[in-house]
Parts: sequence; structure tokens; C-alpha cells
Amino acid sequence: MKTDTQIKTMEPFDMQGFTESFVSGVQQNNIEIQYFKDPNDNQSFYARVQFLRGAQGKPGIVHGGAIAAVFDECMGALTLINNQAAFTASLKIDYISPLPVESLFYVESHLQKTERRKIFITGQLFDENQKLYAQAEGLYVIPKNEVE
Repeated sequence: MKTDTQIKTMEPFDMQGFTESFVSGVQQNNIEIQYFKDPNDNQSFYARVQFLRGAQGKPGIVHGGAIAAVFDECMGALTLINNQAAFTASLKIDYISPLPVESLFYVESHLQKTERRKIFITGQLFDENQKLYAQAEGLYVIPKNEVE
């Protein structure tokens, strides 16, 4: 897991094509998120995220759906930085500990393997002390018409 200092030294990544996104879109105000990528590593993608009160389920605790949406966007971004137009086919999340709202968290996503049209990606969500709160496994599929 990368530290805050390591993540902030990476190249910021602008999700400019996703202005209407539930997670990073300009209209939402429940999740504050910044994306980063290492210019020397197209197998990993990073985010700093803070879930605000509008993203809570139980009072004071982040809603699991908000966590899932952040994982999906951060993991799916790996397909974008690798010039693949892939869609989520499966997303499995293990919720390890409740996330308190208005706390700073980090998401790392890592490309595990690619099999023709299938892209396998994992993700972790942790705090500044490297405590793991949730982890995810995703399968992203490139549409048939996009395969060369």
C-alpha cells in the first residue's frame, strides 16, 4: 500500500470525460475524490477519497453502495489508462470494517491479468495508517466490437 506522500507525488489523473459520473461528476457533492497514476506504471491506479455525510448509510458510517461505486470507478480507470473501453461484468467486495464518514481514505487498484476480452483487477481501500477497510475483485470485459 502506498502512503499519502507517495500518492501525492504521482501524476494527477483527470476524469474529464466523466463529468456526469455518480462518483467524480461535477454535480455530486457526497464524495470528494482525487485520482493519481504513476507515469511509469500502467498496472496500478490510485485515489484519495473522503466520503461526506451524504454518502452515509447508518449515521456516521459510509454506505456500502458508495464504497462499491468508488471501487468500480477506480478499478475501471485502469482500463482507461490502458486504452481499453471495458465494462464491469462482476464486482465482488469484502467489507472488512465500517468506514467513518468525513475521514480520508485511499484506494489502490491493480491489474492482475488480461485474457483476451477479460480484464481482472483488484482493489484495496485503506486509511492513512494502512488499516484495510475493504477489498475488491473485479472482472471488466471489452465489448466484442472493440477487440482487434
